Amino acid sequence: MAGDDVKEKKPDPSIYITVAKAATGAGMSCVITYTSSTADQDFKEAIAIYPDLSDVRYEYMLQVYGLRKRSRSTEKMREIT
Repeated sequence: MAGDDVKEKKPDPSIYITVAKAATGAGMSCVITYTSSTADQDFKEAIAIYPDLSDVRYEYMLQVYGLRKRSRSTEKMREIT
């Protein structure tokens, strides 16, 4: 998604909320990192909400939230695109 996909541009939360809804609608888990301009938004679809990810480790997310580890083919596709 891009700014052109929503009516209001950043820092309006529309783009973030739209992406979160699309991700959860597709069965994906959504983790939110908020800023001072988005901290008061309703991110009820997210599995976790953090001010930043500096103290959050990938293995912790897998364990606590029951997420699946990405396969190598998924990682390779991300490198290509």
